[in-house]
Amino acid sequence: IGNHTMAGMREEHGKALKLGRELAAFNVQLEAKVAERTVELSSALERVRQMQDDLLQAEKMASLGSMVAGIAHELNTPLGNAITVSSSLTECCAGLNTAVSQGAVKKSDLIGGLARAHEMSLLIDRSIHRAANLVDDARRAGGKRHRENSSRHRQGAVVYVQSRGDGIR
Repeated sequence: IGNHTMAGMREEHGKALKLGRELAAFNVQLEAKVAERTVELSSALERVRQMQDDLLQAEKMASLGSMVAGIAHELNTPLGNAITVSSSLTECCAGLNTAVSQGAVKKSDLIGGLARAHEMSLLIDRSIHRAANLVDDARRAGGKRHRENSSRHRQGAVVYVQSRGDGIR
């Protein structure tokens, strides 16, 4: 019985050692797979974060584009009015100038022409002020400070003319 038990114990011990080696090898393989998957997941997570950043940036740009389009639309009306009325004022003044230089102007025509020119200059003034107010509102909404003398930050020019109050506009 002693030899038989010892032989059985050796056999069982051998099996246990073999199983231990197999288990250790399996653990090494498992740890390698876990490390590999961790690297893959970390890389995937980094790509997801980058995509989130890209998406956020794209949303900001879309929002900015929409805001710029809205501002441009709002500015178009007063600036379009100013341009149209300015052209009419130029024609009115040219007509008065021609009539005066030819000596064919009546006092009533001159007074009427000057009154029309004055009304047109008031319309231009209101339109320019409206455009300037829209620019100021947009600047405040964007939280940016205006730098009057800094042309590198300007993408367009808005000319602001203030009347002197002497009747000439």
